[in-house]
Amino acid sequence: NGLAFYNLLGVAAHGLGHGAISAGMRDEKNQRFLDVDEPYLSVMSDKSWVDVLQHLFYEQGTSLIFWLFLLKASMPQTSMRAILPLSIASWLSALSVKRTMQFTFVQTVLLIAFSANQLCRPKKEKGFAYFV
Repeated sequence: NGLAFYNLLGVAAHGLGHGAISAGMRDEKNQRFLDVDEPYLSVMSDKSWVDVLQHLFYEQGTSLIFWLFLLKASMPQTSMRAILPLSIASWLSALSVKRTMQFTFVQTVLLIAFSANQLCRPKKEKGFAYFV
């Protein structure tokens, strides 16, 4: 089943993501990031660009993997060539969203991407459910 493969990867990445989040929350050095409900980029504003980019790719890079698997699981027939730019844009955009709104942001991006993908499907792939 074409849907099952990417959904399994998405569920696995989801679990690993929650594990990474909980490990980060228990780490004392991250406490100043957890106490502030500001976008990630605004918390990093006092750092140099080198520090920001290093932190972005080494510590936040797993978020890009999250976006790749999530968007591919929701649009399995779409090529990775189309998924990759959307994943990068979602990943970078999420860095400017308050932490309390992250879940809502993810759900909104997922809904828009999936809906746009369904609307753009060829007419022959659309059945009765599209008219209901």
